Amino acid sequence: MLKKNILNGQSLDKKGNVFVVNAIFFMVFLLIFAVLAIASNMVFTDVYDTVSPDLTEASASSSFSNLFTLQPALLDNGFLFVFVCLTIFVLLGSFFIDEHPIFYIIAVVLVVIFLTVAAMLGNTFDDFASDDGISVFADNFTYIPFILTHLVETGIALFFMSIMAMFVKRGVV
Repeated sequence: MLKKNILNGQSLDKKGNVFVVNAIFFMVFLLIFAVLAIASNMVFTDVYDTVSPDLTEASASSSFSNLFTLQPALLDNGFLFVFVCLTIFVLLGSFFIDEHPIFYIIAVVLVVIFLTVAAMLGNTFDDFASDDGISVFADNFTYIPFILTHLVETGIALFFMSIMAMFVKRGVV
């Protein structure tokens, strides 16, 4: 029975460099998560500013204020959790790929494409987060801007860890 890769349906028993496809999915998912987290912070701030003065009960006002204070940290830590889980997913997926070490050359060529996409996505997030209306909300987060502005460095580290995972079972690394 052939095992299937969750992301693109390719068989894990066949030769092929699935790292680039998984890594690009990884980066795009992180970018979408980050944009949605910042957008939800914007919406929640508007809702808080609108609803907060109308709350008359002390416990409801306190609860809503507490939720408003914790929301950016919750989304930021959720982003970090997703980042770590996706990193583990990519590394485990790389471990189950059956490749000959000659494909390392092809992997290096493909990583150039991967790093180009990582640079474009990092710049896209930087442009989004540095907008005047959005930067106020993006500054509430710690991990999201750091990881996405260092996406190329993260991609390089992820690439080398994946290469080691792909070839460690062969005794090459």
